[in-house]
Amino acid sequence: MAMYWVMYLLPMLVVLSPFKGARDLRLAGWWVAGIAYTLLIGLRHEIGADWFTYLDISLGTSSVDFFEAILLGDPGYTALDWLSAKMGAGIYGVNVVCSGIFMAGLISFSKRQPLPWLAFAVSVPYLLIVVSMGYTRQAAALGFIFLALGELQGVRVARYVLLVAAAATFHKTAVVLMPLALFTPGTVRFRRIIGVVFLFLLTAGLLLVEHLEFLWARYDEMSSEGGAIRVWMNVVPALVFVWYWKRWRNRFGDQWLWSWFAVLSLACVPLVGVASTVIDRMALYLTPIQLVVMSRLPVLIGEPVLRSATVITILGTYGLVLWVWLNYAIHAFAWIPYKNVLFE
Repeated sequence: MAMYWVMYLLPMLVVLSPFKGARDLRLAGWWVAGIAYTLLIGLRHEIGADWFTYLDISLGTSSVDFFEAILLGDPGYTALDWLSAKMGAGIYGVNVVCSGIFMAGLISFSKRQPLPWLAFAVSVPYLLIVVSMGYTRQAAALGFIFLALGELQGVRVARYVLLVAAAATFHKTAVVLMPLALFTPGTVRFRRIIGVVFLFLLTAGLLLVEHLEFLWARYDEMSSEGGAIRVWMNVVPALVFVWYWKRWRNRFGDQWLWSWFAVLSLACVPLVGVASTVIDRMALYLTPIQLVVMSRLPVLIGEPVLRSATVITILGTYGLVLWVWLNYAIHAFAWIPYKNVLFE
């Protein structure tokens, strides 16, 4: 359990530290954090509720040829799994690559925020510890989504679409964010609409439709413990965003994107009671709103003392989230104690 607290306390201390350092030093800090967390996530051993499920997938892909392997599941993940097996790296090799994708996206996204280390700290209790160590495929997909959102904010629609398509090869559900490309500011050209709709339908057809009935039946039989809590973790920043909408528009100018995230986050509330696991999985792709709102909120508050109190409150709240999860979550036992092949 101590390792998880170290993973949270390190970025928290950076946020609270008055020492900022030169640009090169800050850049080196991000590289060190990226490599360290990638290894902590990627080289974990028997950590996560789905560890043995992923181990079965790894054994299955290693026993067939490449083209058969990519048809066994999400092609991006199974292709990596097959290559890792053939190189003798096994499940650890594919985990390192997936965690590297996740960390690259997370750090890139965090660095775009006015308080980047606060955004990173907010991601640790749930996204970094629970998701990246428990749901390897969705973590890699989320890494691509983080990269894609940076492109969408820059209105680079083609790059956004390609990155979302790449995310969908690791977990099919990521395709749900593809239509956001239709709502970029400025004049929406007819060919952009046609192109995005075509790519959305093509990606969905190749990756999702074939398995939609199976996925719904599977998830319909499941119930996500804590799904409502995770949905509300998105709802709170969504409500904060709505409250500060005018200041946000004047300060950042990207309210068009985060308005959609807020609307979708709020829409999850009545739906989570109907299909908790489906909404829980889909809401995962809305979690960037937590990083964005919580790292920008102090900037929107003018009074210095109140701004500092807000930062401390955010850090304390997410520290409490980590404490509650480690001590009371039903599946927390699958994370405790933390084990890593580097420490064997």
